[in-house]
Amino acid sequence: MLEYGIEWDKKGTHERHKSVSEFKRDKLVEEVEILEDKKREIETDISTYKKSENAALATVQKLEDEALQLPEPPPLMSAKTYKTKHVEPFVRKLIKTIKNLARRCIRAEKAAEQAEERISKVQEERDYYKAKAWDLSKENSRLKIELRDFDRIKEYLGGERVQEMLRVISKTRTQRRDRSDTER
Repeated sequence: MLEYGIEWDKKGTHERHKSVSEFKRDKLVEEVEILEDKKREIETDISTYKKSENAALATVQKLEDEALQLPEPPPLMSAKTYKTKHVEPFVRKLIKTIKNLARRCIRAEKAAEQAEERISKVQEERDYYKAKAWDLSKENSRLKIELRDFDRIKEYLGGERVQEMLRVISKTRTQRRDRSDTER
């Protein structure tokens, strides 16, 4: 490789050198794993939202059982007094509780929608990268076959002869490029 001006960097690892398609495939596999982790996080968020929804429903049930009961009017109490002392505070408390529950519900719905959008995006990205990894795997297989063919040619012709042929081809390509650049 030094004859082409290329030097290998020493990584300090014991990994064998990978072809470009193997490297791309490995990177895509890593990205798919990252996306799978994101998907799990989002699913956890959704389950948390569902738990909070169940907690809100339990709170409503508890309020129905306990606090939202109008007391029976005591004997000899006028309707006006009953209304001002019991009914109006009860209605205010009821309205306040309904507003709080409505706010919680709206927040939970928005959060669930956002989580579903993120999940669908992550799934689309995952599917894209899986398909890309599959394509790279096929390309890698094809290139391995070509490499075996090249090795057979190299065995038959000899390594020096093949290197000389590659140099000649490289020179003719650069000369053609130079000519086409000057003609423009």
